[in-house]
Amino acid sequence: MFHDRSKSFGSAKDGLMKAGRAVIDARYPEYKKAIRVFSHGDDLALARMQARRSQADCLNPRVSLPRTLYVVATQTGGTPQTNLDLMAALQDSRDAWLLRCDPSI
Repeated sequence: MFHDRSKSFGSAKDGLMKAGRAVIDARYPEYKKAIRVFSHGDDLALARMQARRSQADCLNPRVSLPRTLYVVATQTGGTPQTNLDLMAALQDSRDAWLLRCDPSI
């Protein structure tokens, strides 16, 4: 058995969706605008473009080394410096990627 979207609701689907949407609209009147901003905002468009570029880079067949993603939560201090040192030391055997988290966004 598997889940096939909303088929399990049968003919009740439309009524259930309308009722659910009414509850969301009543509880969260800003929801519709928030979704519109999220879906069409410039910041998200930029993030999507950067994600597409990164995905294309990841799929680039010219890189034959195994890839390693390093994720750090800070931009200063010992942790990012240690990761950069490790990436430099392994540059001949790994295609290293670094993801820095930015809590201010």
